[in-house]
Amino acid sequence: MIYDGFEKISSIKWSVYGKIKEVNNSDPLKKSLKFDYDAMGNRIAKHVYAGSAWMSSTYYVRDAQGNVMGTYEHKDICTNCPSSTPIFAMSYKLLERDVYGSSRCAIDQHTLELLASYSNQVYERIVGSKTFEMSNHLGNVISVVSDRKIPIEDASNVGNIKHYIPQILTATDYYAFGEAMEGRVFNSDKYRYSFNGQEKDDEVKGGGNSYDYGARIYDPRLGKWLSVDPFATNYVSFSPYCFVGNSPIIAVDPDGKRIVVVVGDKEYRIGAFNFFKPKEVRQAYAALKYLNSGEVKAQVNRIGELKADKKNIVRIHVGEFNNSSSTGSHHDQKTGKTYHDLNWNPDAETFLTTYDENNTKLTRGVSYSPAMGLYHELAHKYHKIFGKKSYDGRTYDERKKMPIDPNDKYEGPEEEVTIKEVNKVAKALGEPQAENHSGEEVEIGKGVKHFTGQKEADKINEEIEKDFKENLKKTVKKK
Repeated sequence: MIYDGFEKISSIKWSVYGKIKEVNNSDPLKKSLKFDYDAMGNRIAKHVYAGSAWMSSTYYVRDAQGNVMGTYEHKDICTNCPSSTPIFAMSYKLLERDVYGSSRCAIDQHTLELLASYSNQVYERIVGSKTFEMSNHLGNVISVVSDRKIPIEDASNVGNIKHYIPQILTATDYYAFGEAMEGRVFNSDKYRYSFNGQEKDDEVKGGGNSYDYGARIYDPRLGKWLSVDPFATNYVSFSPYCFVGNSPIIAVDPDGKRIVVVVGDKEYRIGAFNFFKPKEVRQAYAALKYLNSGEVKAQVNRIGELKADKKNIVRIHVGEFNNSSSTGSHHDQKTGKTYHDLNWNPDAETFLTTYDENNTKLTRGVSYSPAMGLYHELAHKYHKIFGKKSYDGRTYDERKKMPIDPNDKYEGPEEEVTIKEVNKVAKALGEPQAENHSGEEVEIGKGVKHFTGQKEADKINEEIEKDFKENLKKTVKKK
């Protein structure tokens, strides 16, 4: 997009990296904008103009990961207004300081004028200037409250305080793609961040109609980006202007370059190259939600720990692979993060075998869910990332280097550790448990063989003889 006649934007100028450099308005009542970026592509300044006259500049101070730590404002201020002969002076002010937990949770709005001189310093705590975000699972800022508490008097005991209520500064409800609902907005122009926790550029198209995601600018009224996806070749089934695979209720795009599926308070980055489709996003979402349920989440599931490590990103590639597998890792020098990739086939089934008290192999015509196959690969990634946090105290690399006994039903110490961990999750979810790693090839009566991931699983199940079905019933009953 290089202009917008409806919004009276006469021109939009872009950098060679797909970043907006200027937004020029033909409407004299609207402001024009210019932007500066650092070497990583993060916005570091926004300059506001009325025509060709400079009005103000906003500067962003960021940490090494690109998170905004402080915001400064530079502009001319009137020192004697209202007056028939106004006098203007330059102001350079610390405007905001962002407060972080695992992500941004509040903004300290105690301002500090940096160009003024003081003969005496007076330090004071001003209640009401620190604001806290109340966000949902997608990071949408639903309401903002201050650190001021409002006392409510006890009607039956005048003079005593019954309880306190928060001071609500702003509130917004959103449609799925981020547009604010008419009649369900309160003071939304008083806070910088909104949908998906992103910064609003209200000067461009009005309040809440333009968001800066870092790599791209987003219009929530259209549910579309203003520029093409810099990684469009990874998502060939989507329009390069498409927002989060048209799945805004379960997915977010933190920086305009990637899609993240959100399950509860956990985030999972889904990059599936040419296999990426809305259906598969939902399949991954369903599997991860299932693995994060109830007893599992509280006792045995380690998926949440993978998300908590900001320097290690697990990417799940969804598609019709022969089987689920870990496909390696690589370190990105630019971001300082290590990316761990795995393939997952949501249609794959892993047929299990068991052994009797004499260690005789008993073939069963039962498989655990594809979600358990996904957890198996996630467990491998967990062991690789967190080292000795496992059953035997060895690291992932140490186990992978150990020789494999050809008679070992687990096919190596790393697989043994992983299978035992997966069995804990399977047991908690009421699924069958594996006793070996021979899922790739299991004999299913009459010489028929099943390979993990092939789609004839249902047909093979129908061919299993009655004695196998009876054996299955006994096994399940024992559980």
